[in-house]
Amino acid sequence: MAHINGSNGLNLLARVKFHEGSFVKLVEREPPAQLGVMHYNRLPFELEREIFEIAASAYPKCVPIIIRLARRFQKWFEPELYRILRTGEDNVIRPPFLYHNRDPKGVSLQRPLQPPVHTLMNTHNLGLNTDRLTTYGPWVRNILIQNRPSLEIKSILEHCPNVTNLAIWIIHGNCDILLPILTKLADGGNGKLRKLSFDPSYFFHDYRSEMPIPFSLPSFASLTHLEIINATPSWMKWSELAKMPKLTHLGLTGVVHAPLIKGVLKECLKLEVFVIFDLDVRFVVGQDPGAQNAAVPTTVGNDNTNSGNQITVVSGAAAPATPGTPSGGNEGAQNDEEDWRTDCRVVMLKSVKDHLDHWEMGAKGGSDFWVIAEKMRNSRRASIRAANAAKASSSLA
Repeated sequence: MAHINGSNGLNLLARVKFHEGSFVKLVEREPPAQLGVMHYNRLPFELEREIFEIAASAYPKCVPIIIRLARRFQKWFEPELYRILRTGEDNVIRPPFLYHNRDPKGVSLQRPLQPPVHTLMNTHNLGLNTDRLTTYGPWVRNILIQNRPSLEIKSILEHCPNVTNLAIWIIHGNCDILLPILTKLADGGNGKLRKLSFDPSYFFHDYRSEMPIPFSLPSFASLTHLEIINATPSWMKWSELAKMPKLTHLGLTGVVHAPLIKGVLKECLKLEVFVIFDLDVRFVVGQDPGAQNAAVPTTVGNDNTNSGNQITVVSGAAAPATPGTPSGGNEGAQNDEEDWRTDCRVVMLKSVKDHLDHWEMGAKGGSDFWVIAEKMRNSRRASIRAANAAKASSSLA
């Protein structure tokens, strides 16, 4: 409880109570015991800030209220309003000031939060509020941009030098102008950019089908998490993934065959989690589509915040059938050249619903597909170790 006297002779009573995981904030005004007497009975700043940091993290919708309580709260927590930048085809815009309330031709929009209309031939003066971006861009850490022109994406990224998590889906225009910005964000491997979700064909569309995508470029040097959209089955195409110095988490969406999976597991030495989306396991392993032992999708995770964010996993895939000898990241794989399905790092996710909301949930620290995949990997490792321990005990008996 914090009592704060103002010059108007009134106390500001701010009470923060945590009860069964819920955050209740009450702001009241009450007369002081003795008018005209200035006294301060307040929590230490460090403790006060920690309490409200927990509240702001657990309940982001309360941040606009918190920053109005006191000037120091505004200084501490206003950046939280701008941690996430999102603009996509669902017309959810964060932060809301991202665009001016006019389209490129200066006509007032009927829906203020709708991105300006664009065409491939009209990519100038896109209505970005660059003045506000200049002020608040350095606070942005997570960016999702979908179905926007490359020039607009370039401008946004230039104003957000501290982004750590970037998703760029469906790009209009020339993407060659974006690679230098990614290189700057990567900063020779020392940059803050850690997560990237994108379709490489937008950036390297001139490459022949078998020519490797150049993941050895400095643009990708700082990445630990990479999600590739519209992957193709050739390992040769993706072989330079092995040259990414910090890659630990890889996700593929598209057509993925066993040789590609084996190549990734063998050559990407630091890989800890390998997520494969929309994969027909029967096709990959050459089973008859009508086989009796075909994999059956089973739901393994839901987010309580948004019931639409549901992830489905293909059961029976990447499950350790027989425990093997623990050996680093590929614990559980007896011979990953023969049977990658027993490798604990491989997690197959059938689908992710509401992709934009799912991404934002992860940006806020929720259980996105990376988190769920890590939990599944850890569970398999624990099962293998327990089985190996039991086997060792029985052999000694």
